[in-house]
Amino acid sequence: MKIDGLKIARALKTAGIDQGKADDLAQELADAYDNAEKDMASLKDLEAINARSDARIEAAVNRQIVWTVATAVAFAAIIIAAMKL
Repeated sequence: MKIDGLKIARALKTAGIDQGKADDLAQELADAYDNAEKDMASLKDLEAINARSDARIEAAVNRQIVWTVATAVAFAAIIIAAMKL
């Protein structure tokens, strides 16, 4: 997204700032936004992060299910072994 420096300069001039200062300030604001925009995450970046997060969550859930089932089987085996004693 581009900043309309001319529109900003006009608004500043309307607010009582002289034309030269308004133009300079508007240009500085536009440049600052353009530089900051380069560091912003894009929608593709956010989608990639989301996909990685979803994969990590799914893997963690799967590990938890495996651990829970293995624990249940181990407890069942212990109970059966204790009953045979």
